[in-house]
Amino acid sequence: MSKKSTALTVEHNRREIALSAEAVAQKALTDRVSSLAGYQDENGDGPKAESLKGIMISVARRITLRYGYKIKEMPEPMLRHVEQLKFDLDQLLAQLIQRRTPYRELKDSLWERVDRYAEEYQRRDAA
Repeated sequence: MSKKSTALTVEHNRREIALSAEAVAQKALTDRVSSLAGYQDENGDGPKAESLKGIMISVARRITLRYGYKIKEMPEPMLRHVEQLKFDLDQLLAQLIQRRTPYRELKDSLWERVDRYAEEYQRRDAA
């Protein structure tokens, strides 16, 4: 096998590993969002049945918008960053649930975190 084809194989494998790792983070986040079923804050506000799927759709759209790529099109370093973002969103959501954060604030916190991560990535990538 030539050096060029070996390099392409290694690069392809790294990308596949990054995609798999991002999928694990996506699953963790999906499970956490699913745990919001029945969640009510102190005001009695919480997600309706269809809202849980909507949260995940909104996360995906916001990531695509802020990063400029769909997950499957992202370069490996961006995939790694989004993987960490999703694990962070999972942890943030767990903390917000535990504190019984108002539902609207809970969702706003998720969107703010996506924005902050994307801005951080863009700054780092530009440097």
